[in-house]
Amino acid sequence: MKANRKIRERWTRRLGSLLYNLECRALFDLSSWDVNGTPKVFPRSCDQLLGLTRNDDLIDAEFNWICRRAGYPMLEVPVFSHRRHGGTSTTSLRSAARMYWGAWRMARMEPS
Repeated sequence: MKANRKIRERWTRRLGSLLYNLECRALFDLSSWDVNGTPKVFPRSCDQLLGLTRNDDLIDAEFNWICRRAGYPMLEVPVFSHRRHGGTSTTSLRSAARMYWGAWRMARMEPS
């Protein structure tokens, strides 16, 4: 189970998020509309998720991809809020570019 944020703060963030989600949907054959949606709750029976290797901005993409490959069902819960619950975004133009490029590289390096 994971959150699917429906509203974002600025149009630039909405556009950047849409492009990243479309890229991940295409590269990893995902049905999720918010790849970075949080929190994620999963039962112990989803043991392949214990083998996550990413510790960077791509951990959520890897999480979703493993769920897809393993056939784990995913429930997206819509969240209609644009207010942050804490902290500030760590996504900058530079980190967004790393995420776009990193997702493409991850899709090329992992077995299908």
